[in-house]
Amino acid sequence: MKIVISGGPCSGKTSVVKKFEEKGYSALPEPARVLGEELRIRFSSEITGERRFKINNLVFEKYLEQEAQIPKNKIIILDTGMPDNIPYYFLYCSGMKIPEKYLKACKNRYDKVFMLEPLNSYQTDGVRGENEKEASTIYQMKNKIYRELGYTIISVPVFSQNKEESIIKRVEFIEKQIQ
Repeated sequence: MKIVISGGPCSGKTSVVKKFEEKGYSALPEPARVLGEELRIRFSSEITGERRFKINNLVFEKYLEQEAQIPKNKIIILDTGMPDNIPYYFLYCSGMKIPEKYLKACKNRYDKVFMLEPLNSYQTDGVRGENEKEASTIYQMKNKIYRELGYTIISVPVFSQNKEESIIKRVEFIEKQIQ
C-alpha cells in the first residue's frame, strides 16, 4: 500500500514521514530533496526555464527509480508523490510541456493521499527556498492536480502550535486511516 504525504513546501511532510519511520514503518524520502542534496542545489523560484525543466525531469526519474523498489504487499510511506512535482513545471518552466510519460505515470499510482495543511509559521529549510506566497500557490496547485488525476485527498490539519505535538497528532490521524 503506497501512502503519500503531500503538502506545500515546508509544511512538515518530512517531519511526519520521519515520525512514521520511528514507529517502524518503511518510508521513501522526497526525491526532490534527495536530488537537491546530490546536486547541491537549493530549490527556489530563481531556478527557471530549461535548467528547471531538466531538474524537474530528473526528479520524476528519481520517483520512478525509488518507487520501482517498493514491495507490493507492504505499507510504505512516501514523502510526496509524483504529482507533487507538476506545479514546478507550471510555475518555473515557462510553459514547457510536461513529458507525457510522467503525466501517465502519475495516475492510479497511490492508495491514499494525505495533504498536510500549511503550518501557521512558515520557515524555509536548506533544500526548499520558496517564499510563503509561492508555498501557498504550490499547496493549492497540488490539491487541484491530485484531484484532477482522480485521487481522493485526505486533508491533515496542523492540530497544535507546538511542533512536536502537531507531528504526533498528524501521524496518529493518518495512522487511523491506513489501518
